[in-house]
Amino acid sequence: MSGIILNCNIHIYAVLSCILFTSAVPPHSSHTAHENDKNVPLVLLLSIDGFRWDYMDKIAKLDKYATPNLDFLVKGGVLGVAQNVFPTNNHPALYSIATGMYVENHGVVTEEIYESEDLAGSCHMNDPRKPFASNHDCQTLWYMNGTVDSWKGEPVWITNEKNYFPTSVRHTAILGNWPGSSATIRGRLPHVIEEGSDMALVNESIKLFADKEGTIYYNFILIRLQSLSDIIFENGPESDKVFQAIVEVDSAIGALTHGLIQANIFNKINIIITAGYGMTEINSVIYLEDYNVDLELFSCIGSNPYLIAPIGGK
Repeated sequence: MSGIILNCNIHIYAVLSCILFTSAVPPHSSHTAHENDKNVPLVLLLSIDGFRWDYMDKIAKLDKYATPNLDFLVKGGVLGVAQNVFPTNNHPALYSIATGMYVENHGVVTEEIYESEDLAGSCHMNDPRKPFASNHDCQTLWYMNGTVDSWKGEPVWITNEKNYFPTSVRHTAILGNWPGSSATIRGRLPHVIEEGSDMALVNESIKLFADKEGTIYYNFILIRLQSLSDIIFENGPESDKVFQAIVEVDSAIGALTHGLIQANIFNKINIIITAGYGMTEINSVIYLEDYNVDLELFSCIGSNPYLIAPIGGK
């Protein structure tokens, strides 16, 4: 049975420990495409944006909704909850999952970045291929911290390439907009599909894992499903539409499980399901003006959370 961790708001060290714990076979230091394929661990890391730690318990108490596919994975795996990193936002949390670093160390503190010297302005992480400064990719500049040798951590997909496949052939696929996936890090760039419905992304992962006839062998795939968080932002975290959306996510998980079983590779893959964050209702708002803060002294960059940058000369 595949090793499965179903976890929301999970701490990065728990995630990485689980990857090692659920590996089906011991790692090997060097492989090329199709060389000893059966000896290379297969790992699928799937993140569901906004999937709060208690949603499965809430669904179980509602007669009109069910998550049979997630329940199936939990029954054959491990279910747990751990503390998230701060800030509890997608990009900081997901890059912590990828690197094993706290946010203050890898430097991705929000979804929009600002570097007055290196980037001469702001750059939104959700637009990673936008040309920016010095003809460099926005993400590449950010994750390089402006210099070739100043990397802010090494994502696990780069580690996978280095450890198993020291050639230039890509063996990691990232489906969905995972932070850092569009950045060239240590000279490597994974196979990336940035957009697609939840169902389209899981179907693509099945195709990539199952294809043994091509020239590229994928042993590690990351998927980021974002449809649930869109519903939460529009309707609130306790809305009935959210539970409907969770059922749809469960259907995508079911398609994934069924496809892997049909391809006869389900028992060879270590599956980890997690989330970068969850949301809850708030009933208070803090206005800086109420605390005699001079709003002319700084500018706000991005959103949720904001970056506060002092205005030059003030």
